[in-house]
Amino acid sequence: MKKLPITELESKRLLLVPLNESHIPGMFEYSCMPEFYEHMEGLPHKNIEETTKYFYRLMDFVGAGALYWAVIKKDIHKTIGTIGIRNIDHANLTGDLGLGISPLFWNNGFAKETMYLGIDYFFNNIGYKKIYSLTSRYNSNVDKMIRFLGYDDFTILPDHYKKYDGTQYDAIRAVLTKENFNNNLLLKDLTKSWIYGK
Repeated sequence: MKKLPITELESKRLLLVPLNESHIPGMFEYSCMPEFYEHMEGLPHKNIEETTKYFYRLMDFVGAGALYWAVIKKDIHKTIGTIGIRNIDHANLTGDLGLGISPLFWNNGFAKETMYLGIDYFFNNIGYKKIYSLTSRYNSNVDKMIRFLGYDDFTILPDHYKKYDGTQYDAIRAVLTKENFNNNLLLKDLTKSWIYGK
């Protein structure tokens, strides 16, 4: 099985590092928050054992060839989220991107910055060509973010998600190509200042 390297990625404010057990306490801090699951199927974690179990599930994905990082806020040395690229198709040079950021750090651009780092690595370091993202149809913040990053080809998947209480709701699947990402002039301006501080 082909495995891609998972290297550290850095911006002005964030450090993305390969997941390890030291990140579990930070992951639990936000995984126990109800608002973190507003647009997800699961329930908040009741204890750190549940987070540990989830962590090892992510590590199983890594063992199967996925890329996963912990998102570290540099000035406080704190784990504030994770980002992963799974279901990597080495023949067609594609993958599925997923992201979770602590609600304590929403609305500060950290999700966008994290996605930029992961996508840029996948496209411009690894050399792959296309990324898919899936989110709730009703998650307007993520919708705005992925459109800003250059995603297009939006497809509605009816009743794709199922909450713990049986409620079903639609998902949106969007596609980002390497060409759209690299030719995004707004994103280029952002990386010069906000991300890299130049």
